[in-house]
Parts: sequence; C-alpha cells; structure tokens
Amino acid sequence: RDSLKNMAFGVIINTMKSERIYCVMGFIEAYKRLEKLCGEVLNNERRVTAYIDEMINTSRGAYFVRDWDEDLKQLKHYRWIRNQIVHDPSCSEENMCSDADTQWIVDFHARIMNQTDPLALYRKATQPRKKQATKNAEGQYYQEQHQKQYYKTSNRFGCFITLLIVAVVAMIVIWLSR
Repeated sequence: RDSLKNMAFGVIINTMKSERIYCVMGFIEAYKRLEKLCGEVLNNERRVTAYIDEMINTSRGAYFVRDWDEDLKQLKHYRWIRNQIVHDPSCSEENMCSDADTQWIVDFHARIMNQTDPLALYRKATQPRKKQATKNAEGQYYQEQHQKQYYKTSNRFGCFITLLIVAVVAMIVIWLSR
C-alpha cells in the first residue's frame, strides 16, 4: 500500500455530469493523458515530441513567455523519464519519478486545457490585438474626418479673405477715382 501511495497521487477529475471522481493516477497514466491532448491540439501523431519541437522551432518564445525555457526543459526531461520507464526493464515509476513529477504533468495538461501553456501564451502575445486595431482604425477615421473638416473650413476662410481683399481693393479704386 505504501508503494502504491509513493507511486501515485490523487487527482480530482470533472466528468461530463460535473460529478467529482477521485482516482489514483501514476506518472505513466498522466503522461498518456498529456500525450493524447498534445496530439489532439497539434493534430500530430508525434504528440509530446511535436509539442517540444514546436517550442524549439518557435523563435523568441522565451522573450514573450515567462518560464518558456523551464517548461521546455521539464517536458524533455519527462519525455526521457517516460522512455526510460517504457524501454528499460530496470526502470519503473517507483525508482524514476516522484509525486511531484506526476503533479507537474497533470498541471501542464491543465495549462493546455486552460490555454495557459507556453504555445498558447506565445500565440496570445504575438497575434495582433483586434481592439487596438479597431481603435487605430477609429483614430485614423477620426483624423481623416478632422482633416476634411479642416480643409473645408480653411477653404471657406480662404474664400472669405479673397473676397474681403477684392472688396477693399474695389473700394480703394472707387475712392481714388473720384
């Protein structure tokens, strides 16, 4: 029983009926869930490896997303642990990982679901903001309308000044011709 406790920890899962079910999940089960989700999100059968490759190939990810490098390092490490457990007969969950490792995998799964994982945060940080674009478009529209109104006003003012000068010149000519 102690080895089961050391091997796994409790996870609360919300089912479709919003019931809370307590289940025991070990590292491999948590990793399988993460693999399935990564495969679905990226539409790639390489799953966690595809997620890792996407992070590696994303330029300036660490610039836009806090803890980018740490998450990438952890994903690579946990992929290595998973491979060791699966392919090396001398490796098992008991001697390769702790509850904290499993918890990290579960938390990362939740981050993907909540769109707070590194790739989602990167996309949010680098995509153009619609509200700002709308404000810029509105600002540009306002500026164009203001310029049109200014030119209309200045044209009227210019005409008025021209007429005033013509009237003054006409008065001077009439006064001088007397």
